[in-house]
Amino acid sequence: MGTNDEKSIVKKYILPIIAVVAVFVICLFLFFRFFGLNTESEDVLAKVKNIQYNSYYFSWDSVEHADSYIADINGEQTTVFDNEIYHVPLSERTEIKVKPVDSAGVYASPDWSDPYVYVLDNEFSYSSVGAYINNVMSPSKLIKIVNAYVKNNSLYTDSVFLDNGEVKLMQLQIKYNESVTSIEDCMSKKFSAISFGDQYKLADYDSANYFLQSSTYVGKLEARRLEGYDFSVVTSQVTKFDEKGRGYNIFAVYKLTRGDEVKYVSSNVRCAIINKSSSEKVNFTTKLLNKDDVNIREYSYVELKGDEVELAVMMEHMNRPAA
Repeated sequence: MGTNDEKSIVKKYILPIIAVVAVFVICLFLFFRFFGLNTESEDVLAKVKNIQYNSYYFSWDSVEHADSYIADINGEQTTVFDNEIYHVPLSERTEIKVKPVDSAGVYASPDWSDPYVYVLDNEFSYSSVGAYINNVMSPSKLIKIVNAYVKNNSLYTDSVFLDNGEVKLMQLQIKYNESVTSIEDCMSKKFSAISFGDQYKLADYDSANYFLQSSTYVGKLEARRLEGYDFSVVTSQVTKFDEKGRGYNIFAVYKLTRGDEVKYVSSNVRCAIINKSSSEKVNFTTKLLNKDDVNIREYSYVELKGDEVELAVMMEHMNRPAA
């Protein structure tokens, strides 16, 4: 008899209570799932705002709790640890968007910032010259202009490109049927042909400054030194000229000063290593201080003029980050 009473109590009271509690829990879950407060909102970093461009840097407002940022520039992403990124626009239109990151994972990254678009104006600048050369060489991508000058109705440049997946220095002659006497002339006219010179793999050494520290130079550079000019490096790029590491080229633009007189010259010297060290860095740097260790020849020397000098001055004052 007691057993039947217990079953009756379970059916009459306990089971309905359990059912009500289950329904309440399910409803509570669904409420917070679809209509409740977003408890994750406090764990998401704020979106990046106020992107600007100035002096070869894109910058933006820093985001609290972010220790790095992903910058997407024209589809290429780079991680930086400050709220700025060095970039020289070499296309007519540059679009950037930025996302903050908390590497500890405490805060999730938000959506990308609103895109910021930088459009080159028509003024003569390093970027406008770079955009012109970039367009001429498309689909190769220009990375860096080492020098540029006009001669014989052609624009000559030794510049660094990303070409078929490989970064290399390429020597170019961009030819024109019309008369051209300045870089701006070239940029305003249609080129007729491109002549490709040598192409070289890069070497990341400060060879140009080591070369200037030596007691004697070569060719016209040495003649200018003997005339009392002081030298400084405006821009340079070192390249290897064979796979065996027997030597290298120093492509550079130098600033020459003597009192109030200033010259800018484009130079290419080739250095053949005589007493080779097991250290590539030594071969490309300190060996230049001893002429018995390196045979140096001057392959080109051009005194820049007009807007070629303007371009050199722009390169001299570009705010490049330390390597």
